[in-house]
Amino acid sequence: MAVVSPEVPHFFIPGPQVAGTSLDKRSRAIFGFIQTGSPQETGAVASWPLLDREVLSFGNEAVTYRELLLTGAATGLVSRLVVEAAAGERLRSSSPEGPPRDAVRAEAKTFRVARHLESGEDLRAWLASRELALDEFDHYLSRVVARSSGGSNEPDPERAAELDAEPALETPAEGGELGPKLLFAELAFSGAWRAFADTAVRLFSAERLSSQGRLTGDGPEAGRRPIPEGRLCLPQAEVLKVLRPFGAFDPAWCGERLEVLRSRARALEEIERQIRSSGGVKARLEDSRLEWALFRYDELSLRSQAAAMEALSCARADGLPADEIARRAGTELTARRARREALPAGHAALLDRAAQDEAVGPVAREGGFSVLWLRDRSRPDIADPEVAERAVAELLFETLERAATGAVRELDQL
Repeated sequence: MAVVSPEVPHFFIPGPQVAGTSLDKRSRAIFGFIQTGSPQETGAVASWPLLDREVLSFGNEAVTYRELLLTGAATGLVSRLVVEAAAGERLRSSSPEGPPRDAVRAEAKTFRVARHLESGEDLRAWLASRELALDEFDHYLSRVVARSSGGSNEPDPERAAELDAEPALETPAEGGELGPKLLFAELAFSGAWRAFADTAVRLFSAERLSSQGRLTGDGPEAGRRPIPEGRLCLPQAEVLKVLRPFGAFDPAWCGERLEVLRSRARALEEIERQIRSSGGVKARLEDSRLEWALFRYDELSLRSQAAAMEALSCARADGLPADEIARRAGTELTARRARREALPAGHAALLDRAAQDEAVGPVAREGGFSVLWLRDRSRPDIADPEVAERAVAELLFETLERAATGAVRELDQL
């Protein structure tokens, strides 16, 4: 199993926190809403996966789903998932007809393509292997669409506060409330188990590097503030509160495993500090100077190639400015900013050769053609935080991936 690439949008350990950080007011309200009494009193159910089933091995260390869930809770990923599920369920249930079915079908297509579920049989097999039903799939998709159309992934804090005193773990499908079954479904559908595993592998790999003494460094770069020690700063009591809807967790076991996770997090931070202080960051920027070049350009989108050719002639032969050409065409210019690697192939080839403020094109696009005006082209600079952080992220990923190779195995589906 490889650690997660920085270029793939997975969860990762949140940014540095102040020691002793606890759940914010909104999250406390939501967790107060869904957690009343012990797991047995709240009606916790046995859902896929069985938490004590082994899912990964780190050398001789067996990792269960329970450990992954603890990792997710300690790093703030579980609380984020619950906040989003609460927002989606509230919005989904607030409308009798639910979100637009076309939007739900589109989200279903995106979900299936991402997981290579090409046929209906593929989807049914995926659901069955996780003990999920089609109506749960539909409810999950509806929550995603409702959150998107609602303009926020966070629930209304006033509504969340009102729910603090209500018995929440009841009939989530009918009442639009959060119960264990809904939350376990959210874990499965959202890809959270993979995110938790990615984080756990990164932490293990950092510990492995540290124990082998394979990295040494001179400390943080001059002028940089050291990363606070231990990003897993959520107090144990708060972690246990986050975990309560998912079943019984022994506090003593949680305390021991949290210490292991925090030790691994400190090792990860040390490796990151060493990478920042090494010459590897500048070398990576030099190696990536072409693909990471930043282009700023204006784009005029037109319906036909003939219209685009006419606009290009107005710019080159008549010397008309781009905004005047756009006015005459009855449309507007779109200012764009992108790294070369993210540009459409046709755009990149034209903009590579263009002089500043030169019009180039036409270039085909979906639904028409475009004319482009290059405004600026700059090489990656270590003083630019965006590219510096990307270089650090890539080097850290590669370092951890090497450490994980041969030491990490997947034992079950995620």
